[in-house]
Amino acid sequence: MDKELFNFIRSASPVLDKQNKFMFFGNHKVGQTSINRTLLKGRVINLKSFGPKYYKKFDSYSLDDVERIFKFTIVRNPFERVVSAFFYLKREGILPPETFREFIKTSFRKRGVEVDLHFHKIYPKLYFKGKLVVDFVARLENIENDWNFIASKIGCSNKLPHKNKGKYKGYKSYYDKECIKIVSEVYKEDLEQFDYDFTWLSNPSELEQIGTNALERCVRDHNISNRVDHILTEL
Repeated sequence: MDKELFNFIRSASPVLDKQNKFMFFGNHKVGQTSINRTLLKGRVINLKSFGPKYYKKFDSYSLDDVERIFKFTIVRNPFERVVSAFFYLKREGILPPETFREFIKTSFRKRGVEVDLHFHKIYPKLYFKGKLVVDFVARLENIENDWNFIASKIGCSNKLPHKNKGKYKGYKSYYDKECIKIVSEVYKEDLEQFDYDFTWLSNPSELEQIGTNALERCVRDHNISNRVDHILTEL
């Protein structure tokens, strides 16, 4: 690992481990609260809580240390993640009393992810010069299986709790054609790099409803511009 990559990872401020076994590139509304506050309580060193001590810890690592330490992240379908962030921020009184569609077509259309840090893009903090910097990308949609692998690598329980669980209907019901278009444009890179689109399964039980072939198409066919146009014609 060279110094430039080291500095990029440092600037991403991943959660560090007191046991020096992992770096967790957390993302808002993708399970980081459950992990940091519950499952790994007592182990994590994050920038928000530790301030200057965080950088002292990070700078104690050598280039070889950072390359060796297991680095992981968890991603989520941007279409569902936006819905989750919206309802969380409304519940906290941060967003005005408007519907999801009204919000997407006004504030979000104008300001995009700058509306609030909970809408941040995931791609920029995980890719350096076009290359993925983490060793493993878990999906929230498959978190039970993916966490089993992570737990085996970092030495922790595989029983992952869930905090701050949102209460809302399936994310697809909140969208119309215009909202799909807006969110697709804002999260174009996230959708492409992590193989998501509007039709991605948000719940494994949906597999029985749409069939295995449809799931395979969702994974295989992730050309965003073509895919969005196709989805819009079906709505």
